[in-house]
Amino acid sequence: MAEQLAFPNHANVGIAERIASAAAGSLLVAWGLRKHSVGRIAGAILGADLIYRGLSGQCKLYSALRVSTARKAKSGSQVSPSAPVIERSITIGKSPEELFEFWREPENLSRIMAHFAEVTPVTEGFSHWKVRGPLRQVFEWDSSITSEQPGRMLAWESLPGASLPNRGEVSFRPGNGFGTEVNLRMQFEPPLGALGAGLAKTMQKVPRAVAGKALRRFKSLVETGEIPTLEHNPSGRGSSDLF
Repeated sequence: MAEQLAFPNHANVGIAERIASAAAGSLLVAWGLRKHSVGRIAGAILGADLIYRGLSGQCKLYSALRVSTARKAKSGSQVSPSAPVIERSITIGKSPEELFEFWREPENLSRIMAHFAEVTPVTEGFSHWKVRGPLRQVFEWDSSITSEQPGRMLAWESLPGASLPNRGEVSFRPGNGFGTEVNLRMQFEPPLGALGAGLAKTMQKVPRAVAGKALRRFKSLVETGEIPTLEHNPSGRGSSDLF
């Protein structure tokens, strides 16, 4: 299995340059692979480097010259209003207090989100997230709890420098005569802006997959202590869980 590319969190190439680099690189790779010649192979190699520059936002020459055309990295609180919103609800047969305490436990959160991301506790209130993306990219960021009301809600956001700026909130409300209604809301800034949103329309799939699966996993864990087995998908991670 090919090794995954772990892109650095801090880009030094602006969004316009990244889009142009990715586009030009794709054309060069397509041109270079049509015929086997030294010139075309060299073009394909250059194209691949431009694609990496566009996707990662990293330029070795810029780093050597200490130059950056990228805007300051966003934090989760600066996610644009137009960024895709994920919102789902589910009713669980436990009290709001029990559910809040379960979600608040870092080890439990890593199991709830395992279909989407690897969540690793760092210190109290802070965690590290890793998500697979297209072309075997890996997006990583640190997240912190920004607000909490025991038994009622918990909110978090990515820290500055995140390669996938985001924020989220889970709330707990007594159900209509039974259990607790749990509402999960998450918002992500697509990687590479509009270009990222257009990559196989994956950001269209994420809102339908991440929150719904997270809540179903949450419900199963608190009610049965287990995650249901997914037919033909032992890992519990499907194509719609990827960016």
